[in-house]
Amino acid sequence: MDPRIHIGIDNCFAIKRWTKPADWARVVSELGMKYIEVVPDLEAEPLLTPDDYRREWVHNVCDAKAKYGVETVMIYSNNTTYDTIGFAHPDKRVRDSVVDRWFENFCQLAEGIGADIGYFVHGLSEDILFDREKRLVAQENVIDCMSRLNRIADKHGIGKAALEQMYTPHQPPFTIDTMIQLMQTVQRTSGKPLYVTEDVGHHCPFYLRPDADKLQEAFARYKKDGYIGTWLGSKEALALFKGETADKLSADTIKAIEADMDSNAAMFSTPRDNDCYEWLKELGCYSPIIHMQQTNGTFSSHAGFTPENNATGKIHPIKVLKAIKESYEKAERPDMPERVEDIYLIQEVYMSTKEVGYQGLWRIQQSTDYLRKYIPKDGMRLSELLRLAETLGE
Repeated sequence: MDPRIHIGIDNCFAIKRWTKPADWARVVSELGMKYIEVVPDLEAEPLLTPDDYRREWVHNVCDAKAKYGVETVMIYSNNTTYDTIGFAHPDKRVRDSVVDRWFENFCQLAEGIGADIGYFVHGLSEDILFDREKRLVAQENVIDCMSRLNRIADKHGIGKAALEQMYTPHQPPFTIDTMIQLMQTVQRTSGKPLYVTEDVGHHCPFYLRPDADKLQEAFARYKKDGYIGTWLGSKEALALFKGETADKLSADTIKAIEADMDSNAAMFSTPRDNDCYEWLKELGCYSPIIHMQQTNGTFSSHAGFTPENNATGKIHPIKVLKAIKESYEKAERPDMPERVEDIYLIQEVYMSTKEVGYQGLWRIQQSTDYLRKYIPKDGMRLSELLRLAETLGE
């Protein structure tokens, strides 16, 4: 398969600035893009707005699409649900409300504007994260909610449902292997595929397993001012670390910490998991939306592809395209979704509160122009773009 590649943008940049569908659709069109990922935070929150208002919003979006020639390819959960533990909540009443009320309304919005859906609506609170039994229960609850959501999406005729990958243990799945396992399980239990949204900025090395040298470095800092600068994976390992009375961690303490980390291997990432290109090589063909942002690889900055950001950033469009190609070269798998025929590279760029609106749009225009150098026309085949890349000499 030789997928078509498109450039688009998440309209989160427009929050509290261009709030009406006609406004954000016009701005996106003027920036030279057609494809929009919509967030309900932009004045269409599924529980904060009345039913008749949301129905009017759907009509307004459809009118704006026709007027400005844009398309809403996906509607994505955003801040209103990101800040809750949602699907992992230990109280079934909360989980049921999120699925049956919030997502029912959300899917009605998606159906009305002709969009697929994407989301991330769970997290592990500290009492769950550090309790193996509670983690397993939370995992089952998350799978149940995702499977129910898949069936709701299917009822509303929504083509694809995608889960955004994250990068910390308290927001799983944060490794490639656990994402694959979750996709397989939800597809098996719901009868409908679960796709992935790769965000190229959702990778950081902080949750790598520390070796003995890293443990000693962290302990030296801890003895100095009490700060522990490495991830230990469990309360038991933390107690061993803090319980050392010598100036250095003893060999026995290190051995005990390492044994604990062995038993909690799922709490750590690997170098492979911290590389967006590795995620794309494995799962790019199952990612209808790829969130694009420039980053130095240490945090999710939601920065655009401006010259100053590109000077220190690690994300390059050609490397993204090459990694996607590798995913399509792998053998097809019956336990995974069908590979996507269209991939939308969606800029997920935020504006700061203090930023003047026209300054933010100037940055987005710079970012879009940069990406257009490598994807000059929407719908070009991946093979065409890679041939173009060869002529650019980059």
